Amino acid sequence: MPPLMLLRQEAYCQARAKGLLPKKAAASPECNYRPDYGYVLDRKEPIQKRIVEITTKQAWSGTRDIAPVVDQLVLAAQASAALGTAAGWKAAGDLWAKVAVLKQKLPAAPDPVLSPRRPMTAEEWEKKFQPKC
Repeated sequence: MPPLMLLRQEAYCQARAKGLLPKKAAASPECNYRPDYGYVLDRKEPIQKRIVEITTKQAWSGTRDIAPVVDQLVLAAQASAALGTAAGWKAAGDLWAKVAVLKQKLPAAPDPVLSPRRPMTAEEWEKKFQPKC
């Protein structure tokens, strides 16, 4: 996904990818939004996708990550094992060893929930919204 067309939104995504909370990211000088507007931006699908894309990008290379390579190696290992021959099993073993090494290099999965809020329990809801008689 290329950078967003609106520079302020792209700056917001970059700030969120660095770990800033929505209010601080929106109020940063590059974005110049109202602080509360960060929560509105977090709900937009292109913004969410861009933040995830930026956070999965490896700092040490221009590629996003090695997850697709690992997936292809797993498929190749399964196909090799399905041959049922000694050469197939040897190839599968070598591929599984490579998969194990590469999986350790995968970045941690990004948190799919961009909002820091958690749902209220029934007790919390009753305490907060009980009628005042």
